[in-house]
Amino acid sequence: MDTSLNNRTSTAAWRNVAIFSAAVVISLMPVNVRAGAREVFQQASPSIFSVETVGAAGKPLRQGSGVRISRDSLITNCHVLDEAKSITVRQENRRFPGKVVQRDVGRDLCLVSVSFNDGQKAALKLRDSETLVVGEEVFAIGAPLGLELTISNGIVSSLRKAEDGMLIQITAPISPGSSGGGLFDGKGNLVGITTLQAVEGQNVNFAIPVEWIKQIHQRSAERERIERAAKEFQARANTLKNAKQWSELEVFTSRQLKANTKNRSALAYLAVAQTGLGRLDEALQSFEQFIKLPVRRSSDVIDDLMVSIPLGHALDKSGRVKEAIDVLAVSVYALPTREIMGNLWPHIVNTSGWVASEKIYRRATEIYPENSIAFQYLGQTLMNLKRYPEAVVAFRRSVGIDPENEASWVGLLFVHITTDDKRAYDSAFQALQRAASPATVDGGLNFLGKLATVR
Repeated sequence: MDTSLNNRTSTAAWRNVAIFSAAVVISLMPVNVRAGAREVFQQASPSIFSVETVGAAGKPLRQGSGVRISRDSLITNCHVLDEAKSITVRQENRRFPGKVVQRDVGRDLCLVSVSFNDGQKAALKLRDSETLVVGEEVFAIGAPLGLELTISNGIVSSLRKAEDGMLIQITAPISPGSSGGGLFDGKGNLVGITTLQAVEGQNVNFAIPVEWIKQIHQRSAERERIERAAKEFQARANTLKNAKQWSELEVFTSRQLKANTKNRSALAYLAVAQTGLGRLDEALQSFEQFIKLPVRRSSDVIDDLMVSIPLGHALDKSGRVKEAIDVLAVSVYALPTREIMGNLWPHIVNTSGWVASEKIYRRATEIYPENSIAFQYLGQTLMNLKRYPEAVVAFRRSVGIDPENEASWVGLLFVHITTDDKRAYDSAFQALQRAASPATVDGGLNFLGKLATVR
């Protein structure tokens, strides 16, 4: 869990509240657990830090917690560090810069290098989750809501099976800012890293098992190996594609797919090769396998564009226009720019494929709700379907996002002309004059031509 630094003060008085809060928590515990909590806190708290991140232009992003696990490293949740340009690790008056050195995003664990410069080794002992029992008392220490060194207690309420391990379900309270903090047993052994809270549940919180920390080096190295191999594949495949060596590209990608049938990038390049060889049925089959695989990396978007645009145009040239529209829709979902959306539009107009068009552009507005161009083409589609009230809504949404979208203003005015609603036309025209630049106003009126004189 993390929380915005904008809602938190960093004064010395505020930090003292954190220490006081921890003391209060301990003092209010029943007598039979008070000593255990105190001993755990004294043993473990020196290894617990607040983690603060700053993004672009020095804007504070998130605050979470972290656990020191060695002389110069700290473990925390990767989601605490999302989009961070700089990381600061803090405990009371001590502040240290941090740098991510290893990531296991799948398990939400990141290893941060920190120069503590105190010559101390981490004193924490680790205990695997498989030795925990349901009902066992545990203690969470972190910086919830920015309150440093806060301890809470609870029990292990369940050990939930995960894809490759066990998640620890606990009743120990955690709050925003607790992500990356430590979960300890009654002897002060680190058993997990607190990570998330079920918002709709009461005392339903989770921790990542400590044994995953031990595996972060191996998993991070494996991820780097996979990424290196992917870059090497991409470089070779691009070379063959740019040289239009379609047969060689087909052989190369087929070899990759024998090793991994779910290699999304290899399927994309195979479809490109088959398109280049004019074998469109095979290319379409490879494309259909390709789009069924989930997008996992930003580079996957490039693959979407690389395969859908040439295959779509090739299908169109072969008279298979409806199939071309379905393929080109993938490029719209991948990158809804004016050029790419406009690339699909002529195929829709030529076939009067308005039903398919509505489905495509409506989905684009759902994926990109702040994209003016998507709402523009949705409005134009609805206008051609003669569903004028809905078209007006789409055009208004478009110009609300981008007042300089000339085509949407034209569409809005044209709908009012078509429906002979001069009052609505006048209102829309006045809104155009208020919101858009003179160039957009002039361009819109020129586009309307003689229809504008109806006003």
